[in-house]
Amino acid sequence: MRKLFILTAILFAFTALFGGKPEFEIIRLEKPLSAANIQNFVAKKLPAAISLKSPLLKGTIQNSNTISGVSIHRVSWVYNGIPVVGKFTVIKEKDGKIFNIINGLHDFSLDTKPVLSPEQAALTLKGKHFGDPAIKPDFAAKLVILEDSGDYRLAYRIRFRPMSPVDGRFFFVDAKNGRLLRTGNLVKFATNKAKVFEMNPVSTPDPVEVDLLWVGDDAEGKLSAAANEKGLRKIVAANCPDLGEMFEYDTGYQKYEFPVCTIKQLANKDENGSFIYEDWDKGLKYKFDTEDIYPEIALYYHMTKIYDYLAGLGLKEYTELPNHEGTKPIVGIANFQMMGYYSGYNTSDLKPMDNAFFSKYDPSFAEMFYGDFEYNDCDALVFGQGTNADFAYDGDVIYHEFGHGVVDGIANFEYTGWPDKYGFTNEIMGMNEGMADVFSFIITEDPCLAEYVAKGTGQMAGAVELDGKLCLRTTTNPNRVNEDFTGESHNDGLPLVGAHWEIYEKMIENGFTKDDFAKIFLTALMSVPHSEIGYKEWGELMLDAAESSPAAALKEDFRQILTDRGYFNEIRARDITGKSDLFTVGGVGDGYYTASTDTVLINYDADYLEVSPMYVQFYYDVPECIDTLKVSASLYSDTGNQRFAPEFMVFVREGKPVEWSHKSEPSSVKYDKVVESYDGDSWTFSNLKPGERYYFHFINTGSSGYVYNMKAKGSWASEEKCESSENPDEENISDNDEENVSDDDMMNDDESKKENKNSGCSMTLL
Repeated sequence: MRKLFILTAILFAFTALFGGKPEFEIIRLEKPLSAANIQNFVAKKLPAAISLKSPLLKGTIQNSNTISGVSIHRVSWVYNGIPVVGKFTVIKEKDGKIFNIINGLHDFSLDTKPVLSPEQAALTLKGKHFGDPAIKPDFAAKLVILEDSGDYRLAYRIRFRPMSPVDGRFFFVDAKNGRLLRTGNLVKFATNKAKVFEMNPVSTPDPVEVDLLWVGDDAEGKLSAAANEKGLRKIVAANCPDLGEMFEYDTGYQKYEFPVCTIKQLANKDENGSFIYEDWDKGLKYKFDTEDIYPEIALYYHMTKIYDYLAGLGLKEYTELPNHEGTKPIVGIANFQMMGYYSGYNTSDLKPMDNAFFSKYDPSFAEMFYGDFEYNDCDALVFGQGTNADFAYDGDVIYHEFGHGVVDGIANFEYTGWPDKYGFTNEIMGMNEGMADVFSFIITEDPCLAEYVAKGTGQMAGAVELDGKLCLRTTTNPNRVNEDFTGESHNDGLPLVGAHWEIYEKMIENGFTKDDFAKIFLTALMSVPHSEIGYKEWGELMLDAAESSPAAALKEDFRQILTDRGYFNEIRARDITGKSDLFTVGGVGDGYYTASTDTVLINYDADYLEVSPMYVQFYYDVPECIDTLKVSASLYSDTGNQRFAPEFMVFVREGKPVEWSHKSEPSSVKYDKVVESYDGDSWTFSNLKPGERYYFHFINTGSSGYVYNMKAKGSWASEEKCESSENPDEENISDNDEENVSDDDMMNDDESKKENKNSGCSMTLL
């Protein structure tokens, strides 16, 4: 029989050094055995498998559980009818076959007749428990067998009548000589210990045991910070399981029901004994899992970590944020899911949410999101259970969203965008994202942001590589203000986090600390005078904060960093020859599927027209022997609806950017001419003057959406021969131009060369 088993591991090396039996052994079967009658296996085959020779040892299955397709049977033992405490054998089976045995019991021989009576044993404990035992103490005693220092001993397990419900202590006393061997406690005082991935499962793959900050003993075991003298709990963490709840929405004409997950605190130290929940198996394998409790633990750990750090900087303003005063905590919600879609009365089930967000409390709509949750009047950080990645597993994502809350509370940006001199700006949205990224690197001091989420979502979600790792974004990016804008807020925040990383590194090189940098950054944030600031204004605020800091001598170094990043370039325009895969555009609502976003009203063709100016203009410095520029792109609606897509006409101006005035409605615009598309996805600009700079502002009159793979190519369309030092008859001028455009495509016929203000255009969704 023994030949069926292989001893594969003996742990705790001291047993080999000092003799004695191994603490436990892992036995893997060469030939898996049938588990059809597991009780029979335990009774007849298991003792031989683990080298037990004594016929007095009998095993019984204490409990069985199945996890990840593996059934785990826990076997307890008795010797001559007396229980052996603290020693078990574990049998693992899969697909009906026993393949693994982990054994913690070794063979022994023992006289089971006690020398001491239970009363004598109890009297040996005088002074070792609450109160001294009387001559006939009130106690309960039971004979057990206990291993002590490698030997098995006959003992009494003694418990005195408890003085209070919290006294669950019991004692093991040697039944031969009265020596106290061990103590125990039936009442498991819940601890604030947890196991977490210090940053995320990719950058710090080995979980560590930590003591969670501030957990309140007044919170019924839940993961909530203790209430202070005002009743404020700084942090509360919760989950969002699908309990089948629906939210009813009444339009006044029709009622809809939407599925919602239910915000509920699932982690409980009183029930679990601690906050150690190691149910992260699916999360580590990037599999969908809305039932794990670990993300709730991760949220609390990382939220308290950044909260504690920021509050520790001594900034009183931080702990008195709007909506975080009195009794209003900051709430973290894990495993969030959303409704997929609806049509009429039909609703979908909850679907994965591949994102995370900061949700500012809005009393008008709190019920829709919070339901009956106890803390339903607070700001929340919400983390989706994504299709692959669980966003709450990633510390960088948590720090980022927490940063949004701090920015909102301190700077209180009221606007996400507004009409300005160059059309319509959403620059503040990019800055807000960049600021949130700064909070991430302040805590981690790591240029690679959100490695876990990046690995789960991949390059299709914009992940980039740094030093062999995928990052959702990096602080070491080269992005510049204006020249690298795309209108997508996370992209447009890269010049901010990039410049601030350079400032941080400059300070570290000169002997300062990250605390010194954080204080400059937060000082600038508290110095924001109004909501309509851009990169230029933020740069000045950072320099002002630096000037009054211990790092004042580095102010000009900081200015140079910001200048190189384009902070002080006023004109919001980028070179049309620069590469970009995607631009985001606002648009005109269709009245049913979408709403208008970031639009203005202009007087066009003797009528009012609602338009959405692209968030960034383009410029083109015309080379020699080029007089025609063709631009093409693929256009998609952000709703995914095939019937709607962006539709662009282009305002063109020579020498100066297209300028807007919004002092009255309709807005007025300065431009030289308008170019419209005849095929929906290309625009031809003719009669350009070599050596001049032209500005192009794409104006959307269709749905909001995306511009993919914008390409530009110049050519010489004049019948006159052009000679130059470079002598290009045609020139590829866009880095995006991965395919050659034919000569026929580049040359317009007589009709298409005309630039008409009044012709319509039809867009094709590609």
